[in-house]
Amino acid sequence: MDNPEKNDNTESNQALAWSRIVAASDQLAQLAEQKNWDKLGRLQVERDRLIEHFFSSETRPELITGIQADIRKICEQDRRIIQMVTDNRAQLGAEALHLRAMKNRIEQYLSTEDH
Repeated sequence: MDNPEKNDNTESNQALAWSRIVAASDQLAQLAEQKNWDKLGRLQVERDRLIEHFFSSETRPELITGIQADIRKICEQDRRIIQMVTDNRAQLGAEALHLRAMKNRIEQYLSTEDH
């Protein structure tokens, strides 16, 4: 009987494992568009784990060209996601400043009512 771990390296198993990584990357982009930061963070950790596991064994030569193209796409998606996260942080920071200013005005108003 073959060792199941040896079967992990078959072309079909590697293709399936890689397709899961690509699907996770696509889903990360969708989650960023939806501003679903919690799920994005959890999926990012899972995708990193999948990538680490995938590259822990030798990649089948017949898959390399497709994987290289996918990696370029994934890198571009990751750049867009990072930009969305950065933009969102800046927007949240501006909103927080605005809310603090409003709170301060309300507190000032309420403190003048007491006098």
